[in-house]
Amino acid sequence: MLSHHDIDAHIRAIVAGLNELAVSNNDARLSQCVKIDGMFQTLREQYSKEPTTLEGRVQELTSLKSRFRDLLAERVAPIVDRYYEVNEHLHAMEREKAFWRDTLIRTSTHQHRERLDGSTAFASVRSIPTRVLPSPGTAERGQLEEFIRKLGRWEDVSHISRAKLDRAVSQQLFGPVESARIEQLCPTSVAHQVSIRILRP
Repeated sequence: MLSHHDIDAHIRAIVAGLNELAVSNNDARLSQCVKIDGMFQTLREQYSKEPTTLEGRVQELTSLKSRFRDLLAERVAPIVDRYYEVNEHLHAMEREKAFWRDTLIRTSTHQHRERLDGSTAFASVRSIPTRVLPSPGTAERGQLEEFIRKLGRWEDVSHISRAKLDRAVSQQLFGPVESARIEQLCPTSVAHQVSIRILRP
């Protein structure tokens, strides 16, 4: 939680940031807007948890927030351009993330290792088999249900779900030929879960 000194520092920083934004036409100042909004958010959280710590400052903060919104409204064109830049950057980062994720999965599979260490972080890669069920109402789903009924195992997997079908297969409720047919009707794919954590000394 913020002390009274911290609250005063946040409000002074907001006022200074708004003053700079008001006198500058430099689009680079737009990054300051995110910091200002972050300080407003911190003070909102403070008020929701300990409202007494902001007694006497609510009207001031409401006025500052209104001024902030007015300043933003005056800068619609550069904000649109900045949003476009951020959006493109995020797309590029997502593409890069997908590339590195796929690389980690391939490396983990090839080296038969679930954990891959870096110098500052490590990645955990888990392979999770997932059965792909035909969608309800499709011909493939009808064939699957009919096949299981003929085997007399409908009660084991009625209202077919991945979990029930996987359990029945793992418990060998079907013979090898029947299991092969089920695998053909709803093949198993492998999903990968990649998590990343900081290495701690």
